[in-house]
Amino acid sequence: PLLISKMMSAYGVQGTGLILGALSLHSLVGALLLQPIKWHMKKKEEDPVEDEMNRQEVEDKTIISESSPNKCVSRFGVESLTQEEPINSENSIKIFDETTYTALKQTDDVENSDGIQNKINKVKKRKGAFQRFLERIASILDLSLLKDSHYINLMLGMNIVICAELNFSFLTPLMLDELGLSDHQTATIMSTIAAADLIFRFSSPFFADYVGYSARTMYLISMGMLIASRMTIIFVNTFHPLLGVAVALGIAKGVRSVYMGLVMPSYVPLDRLASATGLQTVFNGIMMIMFGPFIGFVRDVSGSYNWCIVAINGMTALTMVMWLTESAITNWRRRNLQTIIKSVN
Repeated sequence: PLLISKMMSAYGVQGTGLILGALSLHSLVGALLLQPIKWHMKKKEEDPVEDEMNRQEVEDKTIISESSPNKCVSRFGVESLTQEEPINSENSIKIFDETTYTALKQTDDVENSDGIQNKINKVKKRKGAFQRFLERIASILDLSLLKDSHYINLMLGMNIVICAELNFSFLTPLMLDELGLSDHQTATIMSTIAAADLIFRFSSPFFADYVGYSARTMYLISMGMLIASRMTIIFVNTFHPLLGVAVALGIAKGVRSVYMGLVMPSYVPLDRLASATGLQTVFNGIMMIMFGPFIGFVRDVSGSYNWCIVAINGMTALTMVMWLTESAITNWRRRNLQTIIKSVN
């Protein structure tokens, strides 16, 4: 921010925009230089003697003599297919032939499975091309994630917080200008926020490892810190106290930035993470379109940015309520299940 304020005074808005655009083009060059890790991995040296011993061991396990026609091979060993004789005692009565009954049951299963398969094929033929196209899209995008209430709660909560934080970041210079701060003071406060953000992006993981908090817990802590530091801006309107608020905002932003990308992977398995992240991004864009004009409407109606801060904090608090409520319900169900298991045992 300090550099941009200097460039604006020297080159104007258009010149500063061109310089920032030129700097952004460096990311294109960096992307072109990216290479897969497998190109740089060291090849594992194979021991031919050890490989031959492992192969011989596998072959030995699969050898079956021709005198054992009623045995089959599995990866777990040799299984016998011979029928075990029932225990002959005075009270044991052979009511029916178990082998015959089992064979009939298996035949019925085959017939039933064939009938079910034929019905499935008929249903597939009835489906139109558009319906098959939609099913294909749902399979590719893994839309079955939307059936998971826990994932929906996580996704909506994170999108609400991201939307609130982006709106607050856009409004921060305007808020400071409304308080009567100069461009240099505003740039200094923005740089202070960025510096504290950078420092705590590095240090917050060590704190979380020390206290043993999960990514979701640290994210909740950062949301509480953001709410408190934003509310302080309403009651503070001079430069030096605002520097302290800027440090608090930077700390909260640093913690949030680190654990924002870890909340979803802590719940979604790795093979579904790409779909989960893609859906989150789509809904994030939708919510930005919805809440951006809402914040502007609050500003126009109230005539002050203070009510915008209240609205943004309300959005963040909504996520905290959603997550804490779900956590309380989950813990309550777990305790009830443990109580039932103990009573049964």
